[in-house]
Amino acid sequence: MVLEKYLRIQSVLDHIDEHVEDCLDSNSLAEIGIFSKSHFFKLFTHLTGYTPMNYVLRRKLHYAAKRMITSKEKIVDIAYHFGFESHDVYSRAFKRVYGISPESYRKRRYTLPEMKKAVVEMNGGGGKALIDVEIVDRPSMCFIGVERPIGSGDGKATIAQVWELYFQRYQHLFGHLTNRVNPEEDTEYALAVFNQDGIFSYFVGFEVEGIEHIPVGAVGREVPALTYAKATHIGPPAETLGQTLDYVYGEWFANNSYQTAHLRESPYSVIEHYDSRCSLTPPEMDIFVPIKPPSHNRIENVPAFEAAYYRAVGNDVAKLKYEAIDVMINWVEKNRHANDSSFQLGVMYGETNEHESFCEVFYKINNESAVFEIAEIKVKVKAYAGGTYAVAPGVHHFLEKDWAAFMLWLEQHDEYRAVGGCYEEFLIENGKFDFYTNLHFYERVEKK
Repeated sequence: MVLEKYLRIQSVLDHIDEHVEDCLDSNSLAEIGIFSKSHFFKLFTHLTGYTPMNYVLRRKLHYAAKRMITSKEKIVDIAYHFGFESHDVYSRAFKRVYGISPESYRKRRYTLPEMKKAVVEMNGGGGKALIDVEIVDRPSMCFIGVERPIGSGDGKATIAQVWELYFQRYQHLFGHLTNRVNPEEDTEYALAVFNQDGIFSYFVGFEVEGIEHIPVGAVGREVPALTYAKATHIGPPAETLGQTLDYVYGEWFANNSYQTAHLRESPYSVIEHYDSRCSLTPPEMDIFVPIKPPSHNRIENVPAFEAAYYRAVGNDVAKLKYEAIDVMINWVEKNRHANDSSFQLGVMYGETNEHESFCEVFYKINNESAVFEIAEIKVKVKAYAGGTYAVAPGVHHFLEKDWAAFMLWLEQHDEYRAVGGCYEEFLIENGKFDFYTNLHFYERVEKK
């Protein structure tokens, strides 16, 4: 399934280059790739780093710039040839991308940054062996061990240094403990832990019956009962474990409708299990990635609504999202009369007529909102259309993986299909937008 999607995006990229002199639009490109417009927009942007029409614009400018050097045609004629409405439109676009005017470029022959044709990486190609992934349930577990944030600087370490610290201090810290689970098996666990700011820490330890008493200098971790994608890794972990993790988080998630299950109360992205198989040649060990089934996905009728919104425009979608969310969090906190500590913000993405990316963040308002003041010029109010939507939960840091799983679930739906038009709805709690912010995906659908 994932390879098919990559091939379809690649066919769109090929089509753009073959028809770069034609008038191209997102709707027709989505149809060529056999995607809904919203699915196409997000997948294309994720795989290429450009929104569809921004990529088209840059390829047109790339070919036009070459033609300006290799021919004596008038600049205005070259602009028309590549589908620009006028010399002025072409000149503005050229200057926005390259920082100089077409006339200056032709006269001085500046070296422009080359806009090469994008090529989608075909993950899973080349005959790479597939890794067996099993869905398993595990009860809650308690661990005691050592933990350090990973990185450079005071108090930070490498993963190898955390393992070394664990073995060096084992006897001193844990030699007297009597509640280790199955001590005769000599089994160790490692946990990849992320806090709400996305700071990565690495824990190495062993399973115990409880963590009521934690030795000074040690760390206790309790993992709730969870469902996992379990994969057996074969090979030296320090050298090749990343390949197995890439497979699970890449191809496996892309081909399954399971979502990630990394939440504040279970901030463990991966649990590594080391046992006697580590002495084999080659060594073996298991990894467990927390997952959840799409049991909370649903079809919902969303009524039309009015909302205050702010639109950030530019080329870096991630920065635009943070800018717009920050503006709207401040606006809501300043204008809301309710004293509750949480509220929801909608987020949608798109392109302007100038082929720049935009991120629009909105806050739904109701009849009581007449007392709200749009004090900031950049925050406006407008009506949004309702409709029938497929809805699914997710979490901020794993947004792309959760959204891909949601779209796969929707593609497999017997009754509904995506028709274009989507947004995300983030739950803002205590004015914070962080690694574990909960969200819902909304994708407009119709009956098949």
